[in-house]
Amino acid sequence: MMSKKEIYFIMAIIAISALLIIFTNQITLREFPNSADEYAYLIMAETFSQGELSVPSPLESKFFDFFHIINDGKFYGKYPIGWPLFLTFGVLIKLPMAINLIFGILALILIFLTAKEISSTKTANITLLIASTSPYFIFNSASYFSHSSALFFSVLSFFIYIKNLRSSKISNFFLLGMTLGILFNIRPLDSIIILFCLLMHYLYTVYPHD
Repeated sequence: MMSKKEIYFIMAIIAISALLIIFTNQITLREFPNSADEYAYLIMAETFSQGELSVPSPLESKFFDFFHIINDGKFYGKYPIGWPLFLTFGVLIKLPMAINLIFGILALILIFLTAKEISSTKTANITLLIASTSPYFIFNSASYFSHSSALFFSVLSFFIYIKNLRSSKISNFFLLGMTLGILFNIRPLDSIIILFCLLMHYLYTVYPHD
């Protein structure tokens, strides 16, 4: 059980990280899709927000050719639909940066809980501090990349797996599969690598070995 002091510490770290993410999005990145990937994700989210999977190519379509955008009579992004579907909610409320902010903060909470589960509160606090101030984490959470959502579902997979090692509930296997399935629709290779690692660890743990 955590003390009030520890809870306040965690809340303060998460609040500071959220402010850094907002500052980076608004001031450093100017709430702009600075890469072809981000542009493609936003195009997909805006298309999904209209209830469509694609739209007709614009007139004089060759002038609208762009990296990671399919422009063959239909105009749409080439990426898996997982992250753009989440980003759609941000487009609908006219605040797309909020989705990565939410995923980033939720990922931090899960990182803390996972570290605490496998070690101690002290270790979890240090892990949270390092993760929340990582420039890589801040910039990706402030962008329109899929990294923050992928991080959340990756850590959630590990957290569910660790919990399942202690309880072995069938429902946990179902939840783990669903989490990895969502991750597959965001970043397919990430989910395959994580599944392979968890499977190897499970086989090593469950079956006898010398």
